[in-house]
Parts: sequence; C-alpha cells; structure tokens
Amino acid sequence: MASLQELEAARAAASEAARLILEHYQRLPTVEWAPADITTDADRQAQELIFRLLAERFPGDALLGEERTAWSDQFRHQGDRLWIVDPIDGTRGFVLKNGEFAILIGLVEQGQATLGLVLEPVEERLTWAVRGQGCWVEQPGMPPQRCQVSQQAQLSSAVLVRSRAEQKSGPHPLLPTHREIYTYSAGRKLALVARGQADLYASLFRGFRAWDVCAGQVLVSEAGGVLTDTLGQEIHYHDPSRPIAGLIAANAELHRQALTHLRPRMERLLRG
Repeated sequence: MASLQELEAARAAASEAARLILEHYQRLPTVEWAPADITTDADRQAQELIFRLLAERFPGDALLGEERTAWSDQFRHQGDRLWIVDPIDGTRGFVLKNGEFAILIGLVEQGQATLGLVLEPVEERLTWAVRGQGCWVEQPGMPPQRCQVSQQAQLSSAVLVRSRAEQKSGPHPLLPTHREIYTYSAGRKLALVARGQADLYASLFRGFRAWDVCAGQVLVSEAGGVLTDTLGQEIHYHDPSRPIAGLIAANAELHRQALTHLRPRMERLLRG
C-alpha cells in the first residue's frame, strides 16, 4: 500500500517537473488553436524527468506515461506496482497559455489506484490523496486543507464541470444541471470535484486512458465521492492500455442520477 515514502517521491518529481514546464511555458508563443492530441517538447521532457526520479527511488516499479519516446519505452509498462503519469494534462490549455493544465501522477498496486497527485503549476496548487488517508489540498500561504466532495443531492441544482472545448456547444444535452463551468484537463476537473468546487464531472468521451484518470480517481474516492465509467463500472488498471468509456465523478447520490441519464446513451454508442 502507498505510504509516505511514495507520496514524498511523487511530490518531489512533480515539483521538479513543474519547474521545467514553467520554463517552457514562459518562452512558449501562444497557440490559438490546437488539436486535442497536441504534444510538445515540454510534455516529453517532463515525463522523462518524472520517470527518472521515480525510477531512482523505486527501481523495481513499472512506469507508464502518455508520451511515447524511445527513452521512456525502456521501462516496463505493466506490473504489480505501476506509476501512471501524464506530464501535462490539458496540453491545449498549456499552449493557449490560460493556465488550465496539470501534472498527474498516480500509483497503482495490484490493479488498484492507491495514490494520486494533481499539481497545477500556474496556481501552485497541489491536490493529493493516499488510499485510507483522505484527500488534501495545499496552496501557497495556506495550511493543508482536507477535501470533501459536495453534498449537493439534486442534479437540477448541481454545478457541472465540462471540457473547455465544449463551452460553445451549449448546455449539456443529457444533464439538466443548474450551472456549468469549464476547464481543460481531466485531472483538474476531478480535483474540482474532490475539493467540492464542482458537484459533478461527467463525460461520454470514449477515449479516456489510464493517465487521464488514475490520479484523479484517488482524489475523488478519498474525498468521499464515487468515480466510474458511464456504464457504472469501477475503474481498474489490470490492463492500463484499455480505453475507458466515459467518466462520472460526484457524491453517491449525484453519481446515481447522472448515471441514469448517461448510461443508455453510452450503451447505444458502444453498440455502434
């Protein structure tokens, strides 16, 4: 089970990566339009740095990241202990220079996510969780605060967080919520739910991968919430290469209501 040693190593790796990423961020010209799968030298360099630091501390562990490079491919990508890394989650927010990106580091043991860390470099905000130890947020000038998902029980009164890319598409067609907020980065969205700043995150996107979800899953769970795919299935990482069919994250009651609205649509999408 993840312990203080793993948490300290993840924090140190994320902190070093944040310094590197912010150096690139300051030099980077703004890209007004970018595809969803955009990647940058900063992504690749940050992932290699995180991998190197984690491998030095835990040489027997497997490492899996979003970026494919010859250097990172030297590591095993499956194992009983597996670190899952997204060095810049929300690269569109990175190249747009709106601050909406995060470093995600998760630890999986025997297929179960046991540690998650979401570091937002521009805000200098760190949200982290270790299984059985709660979810916590740390920000400059403030003591660590324990996180809890919201207790909002009515979907019609809920605040839904969605992708910035959906902002111009109008209200969610299947979820009649009170208000919507937008950001890039799945990790940022899950951290918002864990901190109680959004009541619900729900998406029918069928291409989520382990590095998008693993870290944030631990945050939501340890903050008292529920995270599943949009079929209601718990997310495991026995096969971390397998795509994840949508996401729903919220407190248990809101999760139940959102699942009722979204599962039929996902079942139709998967049937083709």
